[in-house]
Amino acid sequence: MVKVSVQQQVQASRQQVLAELLDHVNLSRFFDAKFSLVRAQQNGAVVGGIGSQRQIKMLGTRFVEEILAADENGVSYKIVGDWPVKNHRGDIVLSETKHGTTVVDYQIVCQAPWFIPSALLQYLLTKDVAKAMQRLAALYN
Repeated sequence: MVKVSVQQQVQASRQQVLAELLDHVNLSRFFDAKFSLVRAQQNGAVVGGIGSQRQIKMLGTRFVEEILAADENGVSYKIVGDWPVKNHRGDIVLSETKHGTTVVDYQIVCQAPWFIPSALLQYLLTKDVAKAMQRLAALYN
């Protein structure tokens, strides 16, 4: 099992950070991938929230992620299907400090495919998420 954990402080409110994380078509500002919206959120959900699906293209592959939950406390999502990893779940917890900044706690768990060592996938995912969260923080610094 691969487990990724990245924390980043952002000089913005939880609502601002949530809006950035749910702006699916513009996530390439942070991640080294191309994103497109496949399906909009369910009726009554926050824009980009529950039920939204985004397609990600990176490293010659494409896959779809679905938003499972989204509110001012964070976002949960999963990869639809078993490619490029199995049993994927991402949880992003947003905690606002007393100084008005937000701590982003980004967790991913998944199973590596048989041809990629779990330790290598963990390293690559951690590096990618850490870089993305640094870019998010730089937007507000």
